[in-house]
Amino acid sequence: MDKSIYRVVERGLIVEKPVLINSKITDEYLFSIEEDISRVFVTEKFKERVEDAGLLGFDFSVEIPVD
Repeated sequence: MDKSIYRVVERGLIVEKPVLINSKITDEYLFSIEEDISRVFVTEKFKERVEDAGLLGFDFSVEIPVD
């Protein structure tokens, strides 16, 4: 939360620019965070598997910083 950009609203938070904590990422492929459950994050391992399989329709153009 210290490095992320977010707003506090009546029902919680609106996370505009998240910065994730590497040690808190426990899943190998897909995960969400409690502060922003509307987003699904993927790991580098997931990205590599998608690219290796030649799957289409994935957009990996936005990279979220990890601390």
